[in-house]
Amino acid sequence: LSRATTQPADSGVAEAFPSLTKLVSEGKYNQGDWFIQNLKAPVAKITPLISTDEYSQIIDARVLETLAYHDFDTQEYRPMLATSWQVSPDGLTFTFQLRHGVVFSDGSPFTADDVVLSYELTMNPATDCPAYRQQFDHVSSCTKTNDYEVVFKMKEPFYQTFENVGASFFILSKAFYSKYTIDQINNSVGLLIG
Repeated sequence: LSRATTQPADSGVAEAFPSLTKLVSEGKYNQGDWFIQNLKAPVAKITPLISTDEYSQIIDARVLETLAYHDFDTQEYRPMLATSWQVSPDGLTFTFQLRHGVVFSDGSPFTADDVVLSYELTMNPATDCPAYRQQFDHVSSCTKTNDYEVVFKMKEPFYQTFENVGASFFILSKAFYSKYTIDQINNSVGLLIG
């Protein structure tokens, strides 16, 4: 995914990658740089959700993004595809406001529909992703409230809910993945775009 526009500093929207922004301003990083990593074994599949080996998951994590991420420097969650979020006092409702101006590599815009599709594909019992699906055992629904807001409802409070729905939940492009049946996704070895 990429940002089509840069948010002004006074826009009130949290910057997703402050460390990267600093490197760019210092001339130490240029957009389009390559990342090369040797893997010690062949990769069986790089289709999100159904990729099960460690190396395919490394590749997925380099291409796909989440609503937030865990900043290891500050030990806090920071916005990525979301700009902000609220958690209800009872811990049963997580509301995410989504970043505007983000597009997938195929040029389709990122909206709440992509978050909902990602959740629905994950929760569909026909999708061959039982290990990935289990992180949503405590989630009862994911709904779109408008093009740039989604709400996750929980069945019960759970200490790891934010990590599961915010920071380790890969968002897939509805424009791309909705063209395929569940069977095609399950049997694909490389349906990966970010």
